[in-house]
Amino acid sequence: MAEEDETEYASLLFFLFVLKTNQVLSVSIAVYLRVPLVPEDSSYNDETTNIKYVSDAAFVESGTIHSIDPEFQTSSLEKQFQNVRSFSQGKRNCYDVKPPQGKGFKYLIRTRFMYGNYDKLGKAPEFDLVHVCLVDKDKGTPFLSVLELRLLKTDTYETPYDSIMLYRRWDLGSLLDRPVRYKDDVYDRIWMPLKFANNRVITTNLTIDSNINNGFQPARVVMNTASTPLNASLDILLTWEPVNPLWKFYVYMHFSEVEEIPSNETREFSVIWNDKTNLYDKFSPRFLYTDTLFVQKPVTGPRHEFLFKQTDKSTLPPIINAIETYRVNEFLQSPTDQQDVDAIMRIKSKYGVKKSWLGDPCAPVNYPWRDISCSYVVLFLSLSLLFSQELFDLQEFILKWLDWRD
Repeated sequence: MAEEDETEYASLLFFLFVLKTNQVLSVSIAVYLRVPLVPEDSSYNDETTNIKYVSDAAFVESGTIHSIDPEFQTSSLEKQFQNVRSFSQGKRNCYDVKPPQGKGFKYLIRTRFMYGNYDKLGKAPEFDLVHVCLVDKDKGTPFLSVLELRLLKTDTYETPYDSIMLYRRWDLGSLLDRPVRYKDDVYDRIWMPLKFANNRVITTNLTIDSNINNGFQPARVVMNTASTPLNASLDILLTWEPVNPLWKFYVYMHFSEVEEIPSNETREFSVIWNDKTNLYDKFSPRFLYTDTLFVQKPVTGPRHEFLFKQTDKSTLPPIINAIETYRVNEFLQSPTDQQDVDAIMRIKSKYGVKKSWLGDPCAPVNYPWRDISCSYVVLFLSLSLLFSQELFDLQEFILKWLDWRD
């Protein structure tokens, strides 16, 4: 899901389970390693977050760097949006980022775009993004401004899918008119403010989660405020209608009681989906502690309604502090076996093959690596190489590949 604003930039965010893919890069709370599109020999710390930015030159083998139009280079624009890398050659261009920690970790990956009329055409392009590959749809040249990666706790956002992609992340009842991110959020998630009509904001200055008991660790400034109906007899209803009714969603709801409830009062409510599925019954948020409720299985349909309904016992209306919704990324084909990928990359290195071979060699199915033919019954049943004037032939290539794979 892309989020756009008037400054002509968009953000896309999704999570990858690294056991099944290799486009990841390690980060830590102390040093968040980012891959913005800046001159190759440069690095700098962001003025607001103090996060270090490094060049993307070591992570990509194609594309050209451009500066956005001076009209958009305002003093308020973050430095990392002043340049883009565009990909005018080839249908698919990928970034190759691997974690020093090795495989088996979970990451948040965010791609960000600032068109800024860098090409003087006055029209932002449309293209697909598959993991960290940009796919040309013949609707303008793909480009990228920033690639951000964050290491997450492995026991959060657990699903059976390879990846889930951000749909919405709302700071409900926010007292701010700006997004919240690092350093307030230790994982640098971006929380967008949202206020409801006929609701009021309740807040506390006390510390939420003083001993960090919640693995999701939503930003404390987000959890310090909650939204609740003005009319104490009313419930809270959150709704949305997806573009595609077949999309599958995981929903994560974050609650913290910010008012000290008198002994003769009770705040208790149920969480109901589409007026028929009782997800959680008789739930009471804990005072100054975050509780995260989430759907165990993805929900799907043309309309989604999450009702936070008071129980008969409750004397106070429901509250909610924040909510995240993610759409399942369902891929129509399995990723290429990693042993196959590693073998080919060794060959590329050994023989100095000048090809932009990054990402999955055979996925998406319509955009395999150039000069390689994939069999989707047994991957790499055949390899069709079209190198001209190379120092090795097809027979040696296949033998070396088999030797290295073994």
